Amino acid sequence: MPPSAQTRRVRRTAAEFRRDRLRQPRAMPENVPMSAEPWVAVDDVARHLGVSHDTVYRWIDGKGLPAHKLGRLWKFKLSEVDDWVRMTGPTPAMQEETDK
Repeated sequence: MPPSAQTRRVRRTAAEFRRDRLRQPRAMPENVPMSAEPWVAVDDVARHLGVSHDTVYRWIDGKGLPAHKLGRLWKFKLSEVDDWVRMTGPTPAMQEETDK
């Protein structure tokens, strides 16, 4: 008796298996909201604040700019950077520019 279509095992090549696996949507972890803020690099923070990337590195070391080191790279959440700017207030250089 020939095996029915339901019980017959279908063999797939490795390429077909990878292709089908890549097509499947990945599940998001339950504890991470869909609108999670992305991590950004030093250059993005420098552009956001209008300063050089050297200034960003100095602020990390000297003034406590919120940053997270992942291997060799520094990563930031722009909301944390904006909160830090609001909490620290204007720097003396910024005050001199506004007094002019």
